[in-house]
Amino acid sequence: MWNLAQRYMATDSAPSARRSAGLSAVLYLIWPAVLLFPSVAAAVLMPHVADAQQVYALMAKAYLPAGLVGLTLAGMFSHTMAMASSDANAISAVVTRDILPVVSRRARTMSTQAGLLAARVCTVVFVSISMIVAIEADHFGGVLGIIVALVAAVMGPISIPMLLGLLPAFRRCGPIAAISSGRSVWERTSSSSTTSNRPTRHGSWPHRWSPHSSCTWGSVC
Repeated sequence: MWNLAQRYMATDSAPSARRSAGLSAVLYLIWPAVLLFPSVAAAVLMPHVADAQQVYALMAKAYLPAGLVGLTLAGMFSHTMAMASSDANAISAVVTRDILPVVSRRARTMSTQAGLLAARVCTVVFVSISMIVAIEADHFGGVLGIIVALVAAVMGPISIPMLLGLLPAFRRCGPIAAISSGRSVWERTSSSSTTSNRPTRHGSWPHRWSPHSSCTWGSVC
């Protein structure tokens, strides 16, 4: 989410920030339809696919010419590197400019060289952790499982304080109120997730789709 906030923080005026928000809103109305179309069409075009994570690769291999397959693969690699670079820069900037000055008094008086060194260290640490998680992704339920778990864990605690801050009644609330409301939302979502993973009254576990299950895109589990 921090890379999205940079679209507003990098503008030079309030009108520019409004134009950036409008452009982002228009693009986000179009982009989900383009992104989700292959997965929706796969239920009709490839009902035999059991592993949902292979849909994009199999559809590209089956319906795109050889040249476009290579172009798609190059685009995926370049976009992944661009997203990793922007996220690393955003996280290093937030840590060195927003978090460290609040936590440490020494960070408030850091020189330009010290701040640059701290940002580089944060970037290396973030990229290293990302690479370790990517290598061990199968132990965390796969890449899709990691994304779903992270979004479910942080989306509520982040969005609820932001939405409440737009209301006049909560505009005078400080960061402690935002952290408290975010923590309460996280605890509620965590408790509900734990409850949903418990066995049912009849002793059976709730059914969840697995890549190794016999269910396919066109079948009913």
